[in-house]
Amino acid sequence: MSGTPGLRRAWRAPRSRWQATPLGRFRPSAASDLRVHLLLLGLMVLTLGTALQRMVSYWQVSEALPTDLLWPVAWARGLDWPTVAVRLTVAFTASAVAATVGYRHRPLRLLLAVLVVVLVAALGSFGKINHGLHHLLYATVVVAFVPTLSPPTTGGDPSVPRRAYDVIAAAQGLVLLTYTLSGATKLLAGIAQLRAGEPSMFGSGSLGRLVADRMLQTGETPPLATVLIERPTFGAVLFGVTVLVELLAIAVLPFPRLAAVWAALLAGFHLAVFWAMHINFSVSVAVLVLLFGLSPFLVPTEARGDPEGPGPAGSLPGSDHRPPTG
Repeated sequence: MSGTPGLRRAWRAPRSRWQATPLGRFRPSAASDLRVHLLLLGLMVLTLGTALQRMVSYWQVSEALPTDLLWPVAWARGLDWPTVAVRLTVAFTASAVAATVGYRHRPLRLLLAVLVVVLVAALGSFGKINHGLHHLLYATVVVAFVPTLSPPTTGGDPSVPRRAYDVIAAAQGLVLLTYTLSGATKLLAGIAQLRAGEPSMFGSGSLGRLVADRMLQTGETPPLATVLIERPTFGAVLFGVTVLVELLAIAVLPFPRLAAVWAALLAGFHLAVFWAMHINFSVSVAVLVLLFGLSPFLVPTEARGDPEGPGPAGSLPGSDHRPPTG
């Protein structure tokens, strides 16, 4: 076992670096607990609002037959699809109402998460997967594992269990990871185009051509479309900056304030896409606002009421925090 001390040092080094980050030094408080409650409630309200807003499209799904059922709805193969689609819509909406009213209770959030997976899969079973709801799907599924919470308090000792903070950090990390993977895909595709001698997506005018193609498809002229077409260099710079922001997204997770800034940049990217091509990612923007704007890790140190200071932290946020006694 002569190598054991070396292995221990190798294990402690990254852990020490993690503990030195703002997220690693995090200490829960009543103020951060309140943000946990607000974040969960906000996500449930967003899911309910999405259900009500898109109910018409869900019912329209019942008027068509799926071409290729994805695995979460493979059980519906051979059944009467219009009936299945309508019942899914009703069940999803009822579950969203229940999870909004009882957001503190994990079983209600778990049920809603299952129905979100099923319904998003149903919408993707018609030959094209629309990823406009994917960030809501990821966030809803992950936060479903937040333990059942006690009612929020306005002061005193924190009552939200440590695992709740771990789960929220995981939800933030998963959402940021999707952007990093998106940026990596764009970068690798651009490199492949260059090596093949093809016009690269990073070239001047590439974004303008993409926008022009979208205009031909929709017959619309979004406000930013003309700018990108007439100023190809601006479009190339904007695209390059966007890919860089996406690539670095997961790296900002340990730094809550920087992560909030990054979330604002990513939300700006979605808004720019809408202004340039009228592709709506408003749900993704809302998820970013909730996860990072209401992040419990943004609570300042001086507002936590911890007389002993930050102290040593565990491997995840709030790792030394006690579970609720009530």
